Amino acid sequence: MPTQLRRGPWIAVLTMVANLHLLFATIGLLPTIGFSRSALGEETGKDEEPTKDDVPRYELIYRMTPGNTLRYQVEHAAKVQTTISGAQQISESHSNSVKSWGVQEPDEKGQIRFEHTVEHVEMWSSVTGRQPVKFDSRTDEKAPAEYEGVQDTIGKPLSQITMDSHGNIKRRVDKVPQIDLGIGGLVVPMPAKPIRIGTKWKTESTVQVRLQDGTPQAIKTQLLYELKGVQTGVATIGVRTEVLTPVTDSRIQSQLMQKVIQGEFKFDIDAGCLLSKEIHWDESVVGFSGPDSNMKYVARFTERLVPEQPETARRESRAPRTKRAQTKR
Repeated sequence: MPTQLRRGPWIAVLTMVANLHLLFATIGLLPTIGFSRSALGEETGKDEEPTKDDVPRYELIYRMTPGNTLRYQVEHAAKVQTTISGAQQISESHSNSVKSWGVQEPDEKGQIRFEHTVEHVEMWSSVTGRQPVKFDSRTDEKAPAEYEGVQDTIGKPLSQITMDSHGNIKRRVDKVPQIDLGIGGLVVPMPAKPIRIGTKWKTESTVQVRLQDGTPQAIKTQLLYELKGVQTGVATIGVRTEVLTPVTDSRIQSQLMQKVIQGEFKFDIDAGCLLSKEIHWDESVVGFSGPDSNMKYVARFTERLVPEQPETARRESRAPRTKRAQTKR
C-alpha cells in the first residue's frame, strides 16, 4: 500500500476542490471581486486602429426585460492528481446545476437589477481511498456532511445584483459567503464604447496566497478579454488570465493554478445576453512540497443559456424526482 501523503499538502488540495465545487455548483461564478470602470482598461489589437469609416464596430451591452428569467445549465468537472515521494492521490469532482437570474424593475438610475438563484444541483466527488460522495437536490432529502452547506442554498436567492448596461456591478447584496477563484464575475464586463474585432480589454484584481510560514501575500492578476469575431449577431469573446506579479515559488504556483484560466464566451448582441461560457484549466506544478512532489490540475466549466419553456414544463422540471422502485425477480 502506498505511503499516505503528508497532511498539509493534501488538506490544501481537498480545500481547493471543495471550494471549486461550492463555487461552480451553487454560487455560479460570483466571486467577491467587483470591477469598477477604472479597472476596465481597453486597448486595440496589435495593429493600429484603422481610420476607415467602414470598419465594423459592435456595441456589447446587456439588455434585460423586467419580469423575465434567464436560466443557465452549468457543468463543472475537475481532477487533481498529487504525488509526493512516490505516493499518489487523485481527487475528482463533477457537478451539474441550473442557475437563474430573475430580472427585476430597474433602479432610479435605470440600472439593471436581478436576483441570482440556484434551482437545483447534482454533485459527485471522490478521493483515493475513500467512498465517493453524491448529492442530488431533487431526490435526496438530506445531503452528506460535505454538501450540507449546498443544500441550504438551493431555491433561495443567493445574491441581489445591480449593474449598468456594460456589466459593471454597482451594488451587490450577498446572502452566502463568496469565494474568489480568479475567474471573473457573474457577468462579463464589456467596453464602454463600440469596438472592432481584435479589440482587447482587461480587468485587474488581487489574489491572496499564503507563504510557507502562513504569511499572506497579494498577487496581482488580470483577465484579458478579446473580441475574436462576430457571426449572425453573436460575438465570440476570448478570455485568459495573466499573472502580473512575478512568481517563482512552486508553493505559491500551486495556489494559483486553479485561478489561471483560458476560455471563450458567446454573447448575443441583439438580445443583450450571454449565451455560453466555456473555460478550461490544464496546469502542473513541480516541487510544491519538496523536490519529489508534483501536482496536476485539469478542469472544464461550461455554462449555456436554457431556451425558454412553458411554465408548466418548468414546474415539472423543478419538482423533486422520486426514485424508481426496483422490481425483484
